[in-house]
Amino acid sequence: MKTLLVITRDAGFAGSIGAGLDPQLWKIRHAAGAPAAIGQTGPSTVDAVLLDDRAGRLATDAELIRQAFPSVPVIAALDQPSDCNTALSSGATVAFTKPLRSGLLQAWLDHQLAPRESNRSSNTATASPAPLPEKSLAALDSVAGLASIVSRNLEPAALTREFLLHLREIVGCNRCAVYVRNEDPDNAGFDCAHAIGRPAATVSTTTLRLASGIGAELNFNGRVLRRETATPDARREFAEIGAEVAIPILDRENLVGIALLDSRITGAAFTDQELVQIFKALETFGIALSRARHHAAVAAAESMATGVLDTLETACCVVGSNLKLLHANPAARQIFSLTDDSGIHDLPAVLVSKIFTALRDRAEQARFRHTTTDGAGRVLEVGIRPIPHPLSDGLHAVLLAAEDVTSIEQSRREQADSASRRFIRSMAEHFAHEIGNTLVPLSTGQQLMASGEVDAEMMQGLEGVFSSSVRRIERLAGQMQFLSREGLQNVAAVPLAETIGDAFEDARKRAGAENATLDLQGVTEADVVRGERKALRQAFGEILLNALQSNGEDPKVRVVARRAGDAFEIDIHDDGAGFSAAEREHATEPFYSNRTVGMGLGLAVTRQIIELHEGRLDIQPSAIGFGGCVRLCLPLAD
Repeated sequence: MKTLLVITRDAGFAGSIGAGLDPQLWKIRHAAGAPAAIGQTGPSTVDAVLLDDRAGRLATDAELIRQAFPSVPVIAALDQPSDCNTALSSGATVAFTKPLRSGLLQAWLDHQLAPRESNRSSNTATASPAPLPEKSLAALDSVAGLASIVSRNLEPAALTREFLLHLREIVGCNRCAVYVRNEDPDNAGFDCAHAIGRPAATVSTTTLRLASGIGAELNFNGRVLRRETATPDARREFAEIGAEVAIPILDRENLVGIALLDSRITGAAFTDQELVQIFKALETFGIALSRARHHAAVAAAESMATGVLDTLETACCVVGSNLKLLHANPAARQIFSLTDDSGIHDLPAVLVSKIFTALRDRAEQARFRHTTTDGAGRVLEVGIRPIPHPLSDGLHAVLLAAEDVTSIEQSRREQADSASRRFIRSMAEHFAHEIGNTLVPLSTGQQLMASGEVDAEMMQGLEGVFSSSVRRIERLAGQMQFLSREGLQNVAAVPLAETIGDAFEDARKRAGAENATLDLQGVTEADVVRGERKALRQAFGEILLNALQSNGEDPKVRVVARRAGDAFEIDIHDDGAGFSAAEREHATEPFYSNRTVGMGLGLAVTRQIIELHEGRLDIQPSAIGFGGCVRLCLPLAD
């Protein structure tokens, strides 16, 4: 098992590195700084060192580590690509920009440590291999140098420059250039990435097009092109650049660039065998170049994405699949009091739980409200959405977006309070009016009785007035009682026909309609519904009273019931004027009435009772003058 020493102040970063590597092959050691790591660890116990530049001591730590562990590869994890040269010049073997991909790190470590493992195993062999010729050793050193450049650099421009300098030193060529495939659809070809031995203005103005010249020949043939065997257009480009041979740069699949070399500084031309070796080295470079360009594109996309997030007023946090806080925009930093050293544990616990659920289930979480506990009492509308990995079926991260809706919530509460105050004011006005109308006959009767001038006939009349006033007060008390209900009492099987009959008698007495008749259809003595009998009697009574009050001198009410699945539909018809469109829309609202008597609570109370029974009240459309119809739907008893 190998040991990777991770030097960082962020324990979460060390944990994420360990989670990305194979635990059967790698053991992670964590140290907060280079001095502590050197004091606790010996050179023979460490296979590689990873330096995190977040602490701002990368150059110093890299130099200390290089002095303490001269033969151990040192990896620099950079926040900014521009720090690459600083890291390499301070002693780092390779520099990667964050976020550090575990697959890339694993592949680099396997490649870098393979020679060391080979050397260890060879020490145990019984016989030593024969020494290699001096030229072979020199060739191996050159290849190793190329591999080092390729493996430690993910910046396309720096990679090209270093590789070209090293290649020039190996082949003994004074003038050389590398052209890289562009992405211009209108001028497809190869642009100069770096040149040595020629003025930059001369080389950079030459574009090797795919349609003609060197670019066309290498794209078509895919092999080395010498100046003397080239087409006239290609020879003209050779002359402009000052080169004698063009070598395709492949990434094993595509032509990603072209290397142009002059003859050796002695004037000798390259042999075919030498060009084959250069072609192989360039293929390694082409693979690295494609990877570096992809890395640069991903880094640019992430930089653009973080730039967009930073401009938003919505608080946004990006959390990686390893539960590391990758980015928090300024709004999130302000709302959640985050700093550069903050981790996911610095977010509210309820949000961390939702983030973990989103990562585990790979599913977007339903939006919810969260109130901060920092004293500000902000109300946040929070959404959490997973971000798929661009190169696999897994998740790359999750995005938490929290919009501050404190002002909206406050406005909503103020509107609700205002509506509540208006409702209470309206209710008080209607109460005062209704109770006042009820007290007038009672007060008048009391004064007449106090005067002593009441005979038997007048007393009989007063008794009727008193009785009517008491019924109005009783009805008002019953209505308010049912309006304030939140549930049912004494739920049982309620006989439908009997309950409708009792409610009709109540309505007939309240309306004073002794000659009123009820036509009940479709209901038998065996039909029952589930509910509270007292409440259903009140509900039927309110509708039947409205029906009787809508009819003329000979009131008739028709009730038609029928089964509809597991429910009863009950239509109550009257012979009145019917409901207008406005009345149908507002009839079930409290205090809505087109009469001068009453509070307009009847249908509102009925709707409350029916909905408590998990039923429904509908006012059916009808032509004006052809009567009204109110439909109730109630569930059958089990």
